[in-house]
Amino acid sequence: MEAAYLFFNAVGFVIAFVADIIGRRITFLAFSVWGIVICLATPFVNSPPLLFFLRCCRGLSSALSYIGINLVSELVPVTHRAAYGNVYWILWAFGYITCAGVAYLLQDWITIRLWSCVFLIVYLTYPFFIYESPRWLCMHGRNKEALFILKRIAWWNKTKLSADYFDRVDQFLRAEYAHHLEQATVTPETLVLEKDIGTVSEIKTCVKLRSSRCANSDEADGANDNCFDMLKFPNLRNRTLILCFMQSSITIVYFGLVTDNSFALENIFLNVLMMGLMEVPTSFIGWWASEYFGRRSSTSLLLILTGVAVLTTKFLGTSVPVLRAILALSGKFFVTVAYCVSDLYISELYPTTIRNIGLFTVIAVAGVASTVAPFVNKLNEINYYIPCLVYGAAAFVGTFSVYFFLPETKNCPLAQSVKQSEEFVHGKEKEWCEKMQRMQV
Repeated sequence: MEAAYLFFNAVGFVIAFVADIIGRRITFLAFSVWGIVICLATPFVNSPPLLFFLRCCRGLSSALSYIGINLVSELVPVTHRAAYGNVYWILWAFGYITCAGVAYLLQDWITIRLWSCVFLIVYLTYPFFIYESPRWLCMHGRNKEALFILKRIAWWNKTKLSADYFDRVDQFLRAEYAHHLEQATVTPETLVLEKDIGTVSEIKTCVKLRSSRCANSDEADGANDNCFDMLKFPNLRNRTLILCFMQSSITIVYFGLVTDNSFALENIFLNVLMMGLMEVPTSFIGWWASEYFGRRSSTSLLLILTGVAVLTTKFLGTSVPVLRAILALSGKFFVTVAYCVSDLYISELYPTTIRNIGLFTVIAVAGVASTVAPFVNKLNEINYYIPCLVYGAAAFVGTFSVYFFLPETKNCPLAQSVKQSEEFVHGKEKEWCEKMQRMQV
């Protein structure tokens, strides 16, 4: 059951690829509706095969959380991505803790499922305050909608802006889209769009754009970006492979500890409660680590600490129960912080045109890898130390691949196209950021 659920998590991540085609918002709402239907149906099913089927269907909706973090990363500025990208997961921790309390008080599966449906009320509010990503809209030529959302954000935050601010934003969005489609002829002083609703004289240039000569020699490939670019371009291909391994390492360790009900404590309710409590500060620690150390260094350091804690826990055995529990919970804490940071890191390493596809490719591969976690735990029947050796090795190898081969994304703007992302490499982050800044307003 656990392995099947985790496998269908991965299937749901693959389905979520469509968010790069039809938009973040509509995909987010579709997965929300799917989750509501499955959760409401589950408590009234008595047939084990049908229950197994619904459990698998429930796994499909797990992509909802990752569509959300993708949307958040595209809405907030560079200086706030670490905060929002990590604190985003705080309610997951409270849900974790709540599960332990509800299960202990009710101890009846059907009643527990019925009570869990209460939380679905929150889903009903999504259509009213979830907006489409302005970045995605801009890359698809829907500039009016992007401008409307930006105005709503400014109104909501009670931000006072100059009278011509949104006029300048509108011109910038149109210039971005024109360049994206390779339909712009630009000079530093003038802007001419082949398909513009207004006359050229009505357009007052407010963006510093590259010259037409530069535009022709450095043409944007964003209009033709697709999922196959992750395999076509060498830098993007290597990055995807490393991220898949990194996330698989984190996921296997995380779900390995989660599905081992006696990893920290013998009491299953207390074990889940303590594991949940350890997740509460992880979002804030992830925020701090991302800002202070950067995404790459934080992920590497956290994976090392996870490996050490997991290995030490198993080798202690049950001889020192208090110390064993502390080390076990520390391992769970470190890998959860790594989970928070890595989700943000992955979304920042892919360009807007294929960000959703890139994120969910990595998460899907990691989801498939996580299905082995329950079986790895059963290897302790062969040898008590095998599970911890597997988890420790995964953590250490993941550390090496991330630290030495991936670029740091701290304070770096998000790449818009595959071409921009392909130029973003380890050791040349500063030069890339400077080039991107020259293309901004």
